[in-house]
Amino acid sequence: MAVLILAAIYPECRLSEKAMEYIGTTNVTETGKSCLRWDSGIVTSSHESANAGFDKVLFFEEHFINQDPSFHKNFCRNPTGLARPWCFVDENGLKVEFCWIRPCDDFSAPECKLSQKGGEYVGVKDKTISGFDCIPWLNLESSDGDRIRGARKGSFSDELTNSHNFCRNPNGNPGGPWCNINPRQPKMKWEYCDVSFCDFDASQRTPESGDEYKSKPAECIQTKHGREYSGFKNMTLSGKKCQPWLSQTPNEHSTILRLPVFPDPGMDGRHNYCRNPDLEKKGPWCYNGEGTDPAWEYCDIEFCQGVN
Repeated sequence: MAVLILAAIYPECRLSEKAMEYIGTTNVTETGKSCLRWDSGIVTSSHESANAGFDKVLFFEEHFINQDPSFHKNFCRNPTGLARPWCFVDENGLKVEFCWIRPCDDFSAPECKLSQKGGEYVGVKDKTISGFDCIPWLNLESSDGDRIRGARKGSFSDELTNSHNFCRNPNGNPGGPWCNINPRQPKMKWEYCDVSFCDFDASQRTPESGDEYKSKPAECIQTKHGREYSGFKNMTLSGKKCQPWLSQTPNEHSTILRLPVFPDPGMDGRHNYCRNPDLEKKGPWCYNGEGTDPAWEYCDIEFCQGVN
């Protein structure tokens, strides 16, 4: 009888031995025990006593990809850089048990992200959205160098070397992978990178792959401020192309701090659509991507039919 062997396709497989990047859905150990949720009371209160490698300098959540234990549910992970993915089981107290994660058939790191924050990204992009070269994470001059050289190495999706300058998201920034840039730049110390979402079909998606639009978003607004608008217009009233929200050029801005209030299910470096995250009075707007005055303008978004 022929035996059907399913292909080991990312993210339901590991790309490296330690598999710090793994965010698949295996939730049983090598011995068949069920994993505990990472955000369960017994884990959050007793993890330091289990000899699992948690660093006392870091908060518990800082060890995890995307800085959010609940995001990882009860799936096998490697937040402390042990030999391979593992989880906690309850055997009269917390105990660490390893999980068996099949190696991927293709060890090439995908050049895309699975989650909005993209903490799992292990690709080799080393330039920001604006084209700045990334500097090594362990560079003595980088803005977070001391913190990274100390304890934060574990929150990376791969192991750091002195030359490692690839876009990553070790601190859970809402816009996705980023990197430090030349600290001699007069203003900018870091910028997001253009890491898009992985283009999975329905059979390949996991709970960590992010949400999808259920239908095409409306190209109109239902309220005066239009914060709900999630359409695809990306030109200002005067016809200027919008600047991507994750980019800091040509206009440097702090709107990236408002990413959680954007109506989109996800955001990457290509997103330059008109939005209204700060409730400007006249509706959706965007930054002027042409580098001319004014720095930002409103967009021409009409009210939906039947809305006054």
